[in-house]
Amino acid sequence: MKLQTLQALIHVEELGSIRAAAQRMALSQPALTAAIQQLEEDLRTPLLVRTRQGASLTPFGQAFMGHARLIVSEARRAREEIDQMRGTWEGRIRFSTSPAVAL
Repeated sequence: MKLQTLQALIHVEELGSIRAAAQRMALSQPALTAAIQQLEEDLRTPLLVRTRQGASLTPFGQAFMGHARLIVSEARRAREEIDQMRGTWEGRIRFSTSPAVAL
């Protein structure tokens, strides 16, 4: 199971198309299709339904998607932590405020 394949699966879900996901990741559509097929073989279950209109998740794919998102997120956090230990201070800071405070 490769991290890039999990990211690709997330893009397919978001964009509804293997071709669009491949373009976003700067990969060829056949290469992305082969990677997803390998993941399906590893899991021994179909994750996507492919049609002329695009691709959608099977019930197995929907169940797997939460895990895929978590794995990708944790891998990103691990990379950020290692970068910070090396002295590279990058990352995301999120905050919110109410409209009353903004005034």
